[in-house]
Amino acid sequence: MRPLDALRDRLDGAGSARAAVISDVREVLPGIPRSADAQRLIRHAHRLVLEAACHEFAREGTPLVDLPDGWGRAELRSADIPADPGFTAFVEDVIAALHIAPSDLAADDAAALLTSSYAADDYGLSLEASADLACFILSRAWLLEGIERTQALEAPLPQLPAHSAEVPHDEQEFFAAQAEQIPALVRERLQRLVSAPLELRRALERHEQIESGQLAARHGVTSGVGEEPISRSLREDLTGRAQEALRRARSDAGRTAAALLRESAERAARHRRSGR
Repeated sequence: MRPLDALRDRLDGAGSARAAVISDVREVLPGIPRSADAQRLIRHAHRLVLEAACHEFAREGTPLVDLPDGWGRAELRSADIPADPGFTAFVEDVIAALHIAPSDLAADDAAALLTSSYAADDYGLSLEASADLACFILSRAWLLEGIERTQALEAPLPQLPAHSAEVPHDEQEFFAAQAEQIPALVRERLQRLVSAPLELRRALERHEQIESGQLAARHGVTSGVGEEPISRSLREDLTGRAQEALRRARSDAGRTAAALLRESAERAARHRRSGR
């Protein structure tokens, strides 16, 4: 049975079908608010893919861009990089890597994907991993949309009104619309990236810093307002420290060390918040 089918079965007997869907999403992305509606989930899925496309440009696209000397906004406009055949081919390769279709991914598998060593590098999530996560979220958005459009929550879900131009009639139609919309959003985002001086400069700097080892590895998915991705190296470092602290905490001396470690972490957090 597909994970989404299993979730539907849970919803049929749930006192709050909407809460069950949101809970499934929050198991993967805790920053998603419990009040989120279907459109909120759809926008979050879009942001995941767009962010991954920007990561891919910083990772693979920046060496392909032939920039004019002393470039600024006017020079970028004259250079018309979005029309460059090499850049156009890069954009189409990015879009081709994004497979948008109904998801068979269970919540625990989606959560595991976020920490997989094969899903991200120092730049961020891969295109393929971001598409998998986006489809997981979109599948839940489809369920939530059905719930929102159904007056009687006791009815089998999702049940949508009669087919219309505005409302997808079934899950396949819903994903077909997303599979058209997402590539258009990605194409627009990448074209802007090589037209806006500040964004292009940031991508070029990020590529140079990561490739030269100047920038600490940072990747992940932001799940809430103000949250930043945690790098794999930092995550491994924190995990190692936590395990060591746990071992030491089993002794009296270890308990003192653990207290000092907590104090040090709190001091570091205050230092970061103060911006010093």
